[in-house]
Amino acid sequence: MSHRVRRLAAAVLSLPLLAGLAGPPAQAADPADPAVVKLTIVAKGCDNCTISLASARLSPSGKLDDFWQTEPVKLVGGRTTVEVPREQTTGMSISIDAPWDGHLPYATLVAMRYRGHAVGERISARESRAGRRASACWAGTKASEATLSIGVRKVRVQGHTTKVWGTRAWARTTPEWLPPMRRSVDGVLGTQDLVFCDA
Repeated sequence: MSHRVRRLAAAVLSLPLLAGLAGPPAQAADPADPAVVKLTIVAKGCDNCTISLASARLSPSGKLDDFWQTEPVKLVGGRTTVEVPREQTTGMSISIDAPWDGHLPYATLVAMRYRGHAVGERISARESRAGRRASACWAGTKASEATLSIGVRKVRVQGHTTKVWGTRAWARTTPEWLPPMRRSVDGVLGTQDLVFCDA
């Protein structure tokens, strides 16, 4: 494993795209249920990308207490709407898989917040590239409807053995977020494991 792969793998230890850890798929939420959020994800320029939403919590003893994950959802025209149980939006992370992605040694995460940027701040592509620490954890919402606008860029990253195409993804407007902050490489946030967020 190259130094850069180790650097990225160690940079962010967290999200659930590993099928063996996923368990049964989440049940579809009932949009008529007041405990459900109608969440719209917008990622312009990422038509036919797929996303997965997930949240994981630990018990006080450090064991996996609660885990929730959607099936992969395709973005059509760069957008999709998913019904999510409101309680699962707290500490929720989003992974994204773009059609151009090569064989990556990690799952790409959406950076909800880069270090040094405040809630409500617009983040440009240039600013995202400069990100060296980021959180993948959304603080969630109590609203019945919400929209997250995601910036996406096709970038060269280190694959298993050579440079391949990958994705940098970030919230265009920094939302309420949760720790921890993790290392990101040129703004790219990735993981080989579950993402645990501090509620």
